[in-house]
Amino acid sequence: MPGYRNFILDKGKNGKSGVTFTKHRAVKLSAAEEVDIAVAATDFLYGIAHYDVTATDTTRGKKVSCATAGIVEWEAGAAIPAVGTEVTVDGSGRCIAAASTNLVHGINLQTAAGAGDRITVHLNLNGYKK
Repeated sequence: MPGYRNFILDKGKNGKSGVTFTKHRAVKLSAAEEVDIAVAATDFLYGIAHYDVTATDTTRGKKVSCATAGIVEWEAGAAIPAVGTEVTVDGSGRCIAAASTNLVHGINLQTAAGAGDRITVHLNLNGYKK
């Protein structure tokens, strides 16, 4: 089921040079104040990428457009059968149900049948421990 979005703030940020960004996946700030792919449930998120950006494009300085607040489309990394599940990020920047030791980055507003589904999530970038 395709999601929808109603984000509050959209921000372009330099992507880490040589990294490919996939739309509807999470990004985090790197030490150089540019975005990189979020790959751990302990990462603090910067936002969710709106568009694909190739490694060549990031090397040339193309910015990564990200939704940083509100309701966003986020690609699921596994089935999330219940609406209202607290979600976090997996090793590929996709959302999954949060475990007790994870940072929670939002609440899903749609169910996901499996990996690759795009669902809507009410984003919480600050993250909190479940």
